[in-house]
Amino acid sequence: MQLMEYYFDLMGAYLLFLINSNQVEQIDEELLKEKFAWGKSALLLILGFALTIGGADFAIDSAGNIAREFGISEWMIGLFSCSLWYINYQNLQFQ
Repeated sequence: MQLMEYYFDLMGAYLLFLINSNQVEQIDEELLKEKFAWGKSALLLILGFALTIGGADFAIDSAGNIAREFGISEWMIGLFSCSLWYINYQNLQFQ
């Protein structure tokens, strides 16, 4: 319950900050004329997804190899990997 009080206090302070800083910002004319690079953004997004998936695959394979070196069975490696995924998924739902 105390966490919610801090949350509302911070939200109130932020709203007061926004009200007090109600100033019109001047936008740079060059930024308005600059076009958005869709191709570059799409390429970087696809590259980011590929590197994330590749890194996750590498991490799981490496963890499996390390566990095999210690004599842990494939079943336990899979169970541990799935449980870590489930715990992280549950944490992401509440953020």
